[in-house]
Amino acid sequence: MDLEELERLAAMVQKANIRELTLRQGDARITLRKSVSAGEPSILLASEDPDAEAIEDLQETLLEDTEDAREEQIFFVTAPLVGVFRHVNPVVGLGATVKAGQVVGVIESMNLAHEVQASEGGVVTDVMIEDGVAVEYGQRLFALQVCPASEPGGVA
Repeated sequence: MDLEELERLAAMVQKANIRELTLRQGDARITLRKSVSAGEPSILLASEDPDAEAIEDLQETLLEDTEDAREEQIFFVTAPLVGVFRHVNPVVGLGATVKAGQVVGVIESMNLAHEVQASEGGVVTDVMIEDGVAVEYGQRLFALQVCPASEPGGVA
C-alpha cells in the first residue's frame, strides 16, 4: 500500500460517517481511527507496517487537513432533547444555506413537537440524521460551515 492510497483512504474516513477502518494486507495492518476531542475531528493512524516514514508523512498531512477544518469554522446542530427526529418542509439538505435561528427539524417527544434551530448561520456540509430516527440529547444532526458574512446575524 503506497502513501497516495493511504491519503485517499484517510480522506475518505474523515469525510464518511464512520469512526474506524482497519485494513490488512499480508502481515501489515493499518487502522485509520477518527477521534473527536474538544469538537475537533482528527484521524489517528496505527500500523504494524515498518514503513514509519510514510506513516509520519500521512500524519502530517492529516494534521494540516485538521487545521484547515478549524479555519473553516464548522459547527454542529445537535439534538436539544431525546425523541424522534423529523425533517421540516422544505427539507434542509446538503448545500442548503441556513440562517441563525432557522428551524432545521423537529423532535417529537412525549407527543409534543419541539423545534430544532440552528444557533448560527452557514451552509450545510453534512446531514447526519434521517427522518423518523430516534435521537439522544446532544446527538449531532447537521454540520454547518460558518460563512464569514453569516457570523453576526445569519447568512447574507
